[in-house]
Amino acid sequence: MKNRIKECRQALGLSQNQLAFKAKMTTSAIANYESGVTNPTIQRTETLAEILGVTPGYLIGWTNRKGEYLTPRKIVVKVNVLIDYFVDSSKQATNER
Repeated sequence: MKNRIKECRQALGLSQNQLAFKAKMTTSAIANYESGVTNPTIQRTETLAEILGVTPGYLIGWTNRKGEYLTPRKIVVKVNVLIDYFVDSSKQATNER
């Protein structure tokens, strides 16, 4: 986990301090996670994954697929986009008849 947190943080161009601020954690907590001194709780892993744009499973090492961590809010937005697309397509098909 330690390497993945650091790798994702650096890929986004974030310092430990910036990540800690976004995650509402201390810089020392981030440093401890990245050095392997401690591991984040499940809740903190989810928070870090959301900020870093990967799945919690990727951070933990369960998968090598980074994916996108979809929060319930992100899921609703994506579903609404799909609904709008299909409604617009349906209207367009009806107008073409």
